[in-house]
Amino acid sequence: MGRKNITRKTKTKTITKAKIEKYKEDAKNGDARAQNKLGTMFSKGKGVRQNKKEAVRLYRLSAKQGNVTAKYNLGVMLMNGEGVKRNYKEAVKLYREPAKEGDTDAQINLGVMFNLGNGVKQNYKEAARLYRIAAKKGEPIAQYNLGLLFEYGNGFKRNYKEAARLYRLSAKKNYSRAQHRLGIMYNKNKNKTTRKLSSHYYLRDDDKYNISNIKSGGSGYPIPATAEEQ
Repeated sequence: MGRKNITRKTKTKTITKAKIEKYKEDAKNGDARAQNKLGTMFSKGKGVRQNKKEAVRLYRLSAKQGNVTAKYNLGVMLMNGEGVKRNYKEAVKLYREPAKEGDTDAQINLGVMFNLGNGVKQNYKEAARLYRIAAKKGEPIAQYNLGLLFEYGNGFKRNYKEAARLYRLSAKKNYSRAQHRLGIMYNKNKNKTTRKLSSHYYLRDDDKYNISNIKSGGSGYPIPATAEEQ
């Protein structure tokens, strides 16, 4: 299954031209928060013409001043190769601080790096540890990724019950991939009640990309989080 980034749903706020100019002025004067904010605007094309390279430049300036969110955001760009050559090792290095400080997105992404062995030696147990921290805080992507480790027996003995429990937590938050994995697990169960539940979860999911891959028997793939705006 190929990677498909998940974009968090955020309320779109109207950004006036005056506000954009203020961000630009503050960023030019070395305001780390404004540099990060403006970087995200360029990354998403929000209020300005999309420019990934400019986003990377601004994130770097902010990160050098110690802005933890900018470090995470720069890590995302490096991990995905957006506006800059892909560099997993640098992404891992950038994720460590925000992950340590409790940023759940950084914990998820650092977990993905350990899960896949990108930029760091593959370590399922460390991936599980990071996913578990974020999962306990209610992050559906972390719950889903941790569920995959249990379902496929990566890092520890295969445990379908624990995988299903984690998928349920994630599915209740309307996370489509978890709904599908849970639907498949119910469908494999011979119990008629659980088979009925499988159609319920399939129908609730509108992620056609995920439907085609999972129904064709594709293996579970850990999902990263994306950029933050703070």
